[in-house]
Amino acid sequence: MKQIKNITIVGGGSAAWLAATYIQHNHWDISLTVIDKEVGNPIGVGEATVLTFPHFLRKCGINLPEWFSNIDATYKSGIEFPHWRRPDNNVWHPFYLNRSYFQQGCTAYDLWATKQDLDFKTSALPTYEVNMNNKLDMWAAFETLAYHIDAGKLVTELQRICSNTVNIIKSDVVEVNKDEQGNVKSLKLKNGTEHHSDFFIDCTGFASILKEADRVELLGEGRLFTNAAVAGHIPYEDFEKECVPYVKCPAVDHGWIWKIPVQSRIGSGLVFNKDITDPEEAKRYFCEHWDNRITPDDLKLIDWVPYYSKNFWEGNVVSIGLSGGFIEPLESTGLASMTVGVEKLMEMIPQYAYNDSNIETYNREMEVWYNDAVDFVNSHYADTEWDTPFWNFVKETHVKSEKHLWYENWLKDPNRKFYTPVQSRTLFHPPNWHLWLIQMGYPVNVDLNYMPPQEIDFLLHDFQLAEEIRMHTSVTHIDAIKSTNLGLDWLQLAQSRGDRGSLV
Repeated sequence: MKQIKNITIVGGGSAAWLAATYIQHNHWDISLTVIDKEVGNPIGVGEATVLTFPHFLRKCGINLPEWFSNIDATYKSGIEFPHWRRPDNNVWHPFYLNRSYFQQGCTAYDLWATKQDLDFKTSALPTYEVNMNNKLDMWAAFETLAYHIDAGKLVTELQRICSNTVNIIKSDVVEVNKDEQGNVKSLKLKNGTEHHSDFFIDCTGFASILKEADRVELLGEGRLFTNAAVAGHIPYEDFEKECVPYVKCPAVDHGWIWKIPVQSRIGSGLVFNKDITDPEEAKRYFCEHWDNRITPDDLKLIDWVPYYSKNFWEGNVVSIGLSGGFIEPLESTGLASMTVGVEKLMEMIPQYAYNDSNIETYNREMEVWYNDAVDFVNSHYADTEWDTPFWNFVKETHVKSEKHLWYENWLKDPNRKFYTPVQSRTLFHPPNWHLWLIQMGYPVNVDLNYMPPQEIDFLLHDFQLAEEIRMHTSVTHIDAIKSTNLGLDWLQLAQSRGDRGSLV
């Protein structure tokens, strides 16, 4: 066993400071240092989080209501995908979904399967109309909402939290010194000092300066299709209308666009393939999409090669964040990979010691996590009917994953049950696949032959009635933003009345 008395994090972005905040709160008895660049260069792609993010912040001891305004936050109830597969299609991917409808474990998805002439979103997805009307349901709110955040302000807040408990060095790494086994012994810094540590976490982004990049590239194998984005900040024209409690990700000619509303502006970008679309053309197209509310000079070009590391943990160095892998902005996997990376790492070293078995387990679990995320993102591009150079490239090269094919066939199984307990430690679970594939038009076999039609009708009517009640009892997104304690208030209210969310 190799003992760890101190840990050094190298990097100054979201990954570094999320890792530092988590470790200093949960492992206060170990010496922790962050080596941050003299001058930062944040990527600034992801400002939308997933459900795991608020839970991670709580594990860091962070008072979320107090934080809300400091990170320019708004609420995220899900993602809307207009025009995916074909221009007239619209997919809703909610966070509020994994609930049984009644005691036999049947869901609203099962009920809809018997009457597929009904609109899936309004007949099977709780809170859909509530969210589309810019509202939030108090019964579902606390555990089924994530955030839209300003990534720069997030880093500033994390730095503030860590300032009294973490040794912070502002300097660039100019040389990495390794021993004969390839372990990092020390770092020579620009300030003239040499820093020694037992264990290092590499959060230096795509540069990955602490260990050689040994990567599984994901572009060109039919799995992923984008490698660039132009991004900027869109000013609000109508705050109450445009500040919606979800991310909008419409498919467009050159790829797709993200629209993430925070309190001060809309973070937005066009994701495309720079080998197909010239970046300058992408800038012009993006500005026209926003009716020239932004100019090409205001946009930042970000490019990448989608990949994940073959060895996230090697010797005494672990890569977390962009140094460990990056898929693309779709489905907000970036911040999620950072939080899962640091949590899994600290699980592997509970007594601040490790061996080869710990390293192998960590690498295996992170590889599974990334491949699962890639498979789900890949499914979004399947069977497209768009006819543009980008989407024709997708059609010609796309390869469905084994997981995609399994779920596609599973939907056709007359004996299948939608209700599936979530046991996986990956990001995407069976309900995520169910909802995506159904709304993309894949055939679903009629289910619940054992249930009398009149009972199905009754339950569907009950579901729709419950949604009408939600509409009247929900609050507007703007009111939710103004009341930073609202999530806690909702939780207390739900507990006092009983969690009605269990019905759906």
